[in-house]
Amino acid sequence: MARRSVADQVQNHMPGTGPQKNPRVHKKAVRYFDLMQARKAAGVAEKEAKTTLTELMIAEGLDEYEYGGLKVSIDTKRNVKVTLEGRDEGDEGEE
Repeated sequence: MARRSVADQVQNHMPGTGPQKNPRVHKKAVRYFDLMQARKAAGVAEKEAKTTLTELMIAEGLDEYEYGGLKVSIDTKRNVKVTLEGRDEGDEGEE
């Protein structure tokens, strides 16, 4: 999914015919929009990674995997859950 920036979508108006730009609001709105797009893209990547991990666990014939504090388990619905000792689920990790 290609990220689109607000700057790529700005429509130009003839002088004096368009809405008035509020630079402070516009700057914050563009930042929010770009962050929102990044969040959505990250959600797609997370879902793809989860699917890939689930498929690999199934292919390897594993319902559980544990090593070095990392635990992976698949429930009966084939929903995978991963935990890492000392880290909350919301903590960002390195790849």
